[in-house]
Amino acid sequence: MIRKVIIVSIVMWLCGCMANKGESQFEELLAKAPKFEGEADCGVSNAAAFRILGNSDWQDSSEIKYFIEYQTIVDGGTEITNYFNSSDKKYIREIAAKSFARWQPHIGKPIREVSKKNDANMLLVFKLIDGIGRHAALTDFAQTGDEFDPKLKRWMVQMRFDLYDIYKVIKDRESAKYNFEFICKHEIGHGIFNLMHNEDYSIMNENKKWRDIQFDDVYAARIVYKKFENFDFDGNRYTWITKSNKNATLNFKQSELYTRCANPNYNNGHFLSTKTIAGLQYIRTHYNCPIKINSSYRHLQCNKDASGATYSSHVFANALDFRFIGPNAKKATDNYIRDVRLNGTSLQMLLNIGIRGFGSYSSGALHIDSRHIPNGGGNKKSFGIDWIWWGIFIQQNEGAFNLFDDFSKYD
Repeated sequence: MIRKVIIVSIVMWLCGCMANKGESQFEELLAKAPKFEGEADCGVSNAAAFRILGNSDWQDSSEIKYFIEYQTIVDGGTEITNYFNSSDKKYIREIAAKSFARWQPHIGKPIREVSKKNDANMLLVFKLIDGIGRHAALTDFAQTGDEFDPKLKRWMVQMRFDLYDIYKVIKDRESAKYNFEFICKHEIGHGIFNLMHNEDYSIMNENKKWRDIQFDDVYAARIVYKKFENFDFDGNRYTWITKSNKNATLNFKQSELYTRCANPNYNNGHFLSTKTIAGLQYIRTHYNCPIKINSSYRHLQCNKDASGATYSSHVFANALDFRFIGPNAKKATDNYIRDVRLNGTSLQMLLNIGIRGFGSYSSGALHIDSRHIPNGGGNKKSFGIDWIWWGIFIQQNEGAFNLFDDFSKYD
């Protein structure tokens, strides 16, 4: 027994020495690596938000199976293998699995790591690419990889991580400016969904402001794969809206809820919050007055054209603008504004439905939305729920309607 313990200890010591040697060798290689000005980036050119997949894509695969490969590095005739230790590799596997899991619901098929490269149809490979400060990662678009497997008769999609940059990201994972999880999620957007760099509120935006998957990412990914069924994201449920004359609710047709943007970015429809739709139907029923919808979902350019707030709830498919119409419109409007101001029963019902934003415009149009508001993040709290109001609802602003400060924050 003692002999076995000694042998195991020696083996572990030897493995540790080999790992330390590999790390020190790689550190020496880094010291003489090519250096580029600026931060390391992703290697895909800026283009449209996404492109539609061809005939050979992940839709042809029953599941996505990825393999993680650590290429042997040769430096002046010396082979460097153990540049990542067991803790590093455990971290890489965990982050890769977590990143794939974040995207997985929006493709609707299993994604898993495999232990053999020949069983994989996607390769996550750590290798030297071009130097420090240029391309941290380079990823193939779905099923257009550069490694053909003649046995399986298909291309291997590759997600390449440049060790010149990624080495420090892994080693300094607690303090790295851009962590491996953010980089991995971004690259998965390319490799599975064919998403390209864009200027939206998106993890695919090259400004690196958004470190996790955003609504815009999910939106584009689902359209790429034609997944138009309802889905949940960040506390909201979204449903697909088209120009159809089919009833979406008791009093509203789908076409009434459809975007008013002159050039919608998705020609056949868009998603919209089911909470916001339900809130509008409740208002229509409770005040027994017809409603005209003025504005629904707006893509980013459309929102700019409409002079919407920078982070308008319309951009995130959470908002509807409307007005009461018909002979009882003034009475319904007055009652609605009074109920919101005075914590009436209808306000409580709307908050229970999930409406969190109440606003108005100088035109007389009204606004509701189902944005997420963290605890203490609203400017009002009623019935134990944080929410936001702006414009005519704030009594001291009466007559001013949408003061710019209110509008820019809350629209």
